[in-house]
Amino acid sequence: MPSPLLMTALGVVLLLIGITLMPKGLEVLGQRALRKAVTFFTSTPLFALLTGAVCTALVQSSSVITVISIGLINSKAMNLPQGIGVILGANIGTTVTAQIIAFDFPPINPWLILPLVALCLIPLPKVKALGQVGLGLSLIFLGLTIFENTFIPVKESPSLLRWFQLLGNSYLLALFTGIIITAVFQSSSAVIGLTIVLGEQGFIPLTNAIAIILGSNLGTCVTALIASCTGNLDGKRLALAHLLLNSFGILLFFPFINFLGDFISLGVSDLSRQIANSHTFYNIVCSLLILPVIHQFTKLIYYLLPDS
Repeated sequence: MPSPLLMTALGVVLLLIGITLMPKGLEVLGQRALRKAVTFFTSTPLFALLTGAVCTALVQSSSVITVISIGLINSKAMNLPQGIGVILGANIGTTVTAQIIAFDFPPINPWLILPLVALCLIPLPKVKALGQVGLGLSLIFLGLTIFENTFIPVKESPSLLRWFQLLGNSYLLALFTGIIITAVFQSSSAVIGLTIVLGEQGFIPLTNAIAIILGSNLGTCVTALIASCTGNLDGKRLALAHLLLNSFGILLFFPFINFLGDFISLGVSDLSRQIANSHTFYNIVCSLLILPVIHQFTKLIYYLLPDS
């Protein structure tokens, strides 16, 4: 019988592979339309936000949309306010993944994955991409199922319980855990998925899950920072804007985590849905607060990273 640690690692690896595969397949299926949408439907900050939200919801990866936006800014196909608007929308669109994960799907039969693997091997781009989407989604739920089942027999582990007791007693520790793990995994969706499972298993309460969510949104900025390293100054400005936007969200929500937890709990008893709804609410509020002052925020970015 494999050790719980090995099975936990397997679950996390399958989850990460799934979250990597699905956006790649979706991007191939709508690559041309995706780039056209990001380029042409961003004439105003509001349109840019809506475009970012829709494209991210379809592709299921805010990192993909952010990297595309940096590339378009580097090529002068889009300006900085448009790029910031797209990022605001991408932060909203990425919450769809958490909402999907929060559903109580039946266990995935591993044998059903084989036909999807066969589709991925067919040398036709659209068919291969379709297989990647199906396989990625299946691996996400298979990985979460393995991760969840592995934690059932180790709930009484003294060292594990001490760690989660420490995590459950400190919002600050939960915040930094979200930042670090997301920066390492390079996927906020994976971290939110794992947080939902840990909440279901009774390891962490809603308020600490919210702290992890806040940290996860900041940790996902690492992708944009890496992508901007080889670009021009405007690309670096967009990466900085992404970092400041998510830092602003932490400063705004962290002092009121208990209030937010009470608010999200109203009318919803399922902890998985509460965690997913917290993620959605946080990103919508942060994006809508910045949208009316996007031009002033752009001036701040130019001030922090001037031309010379």
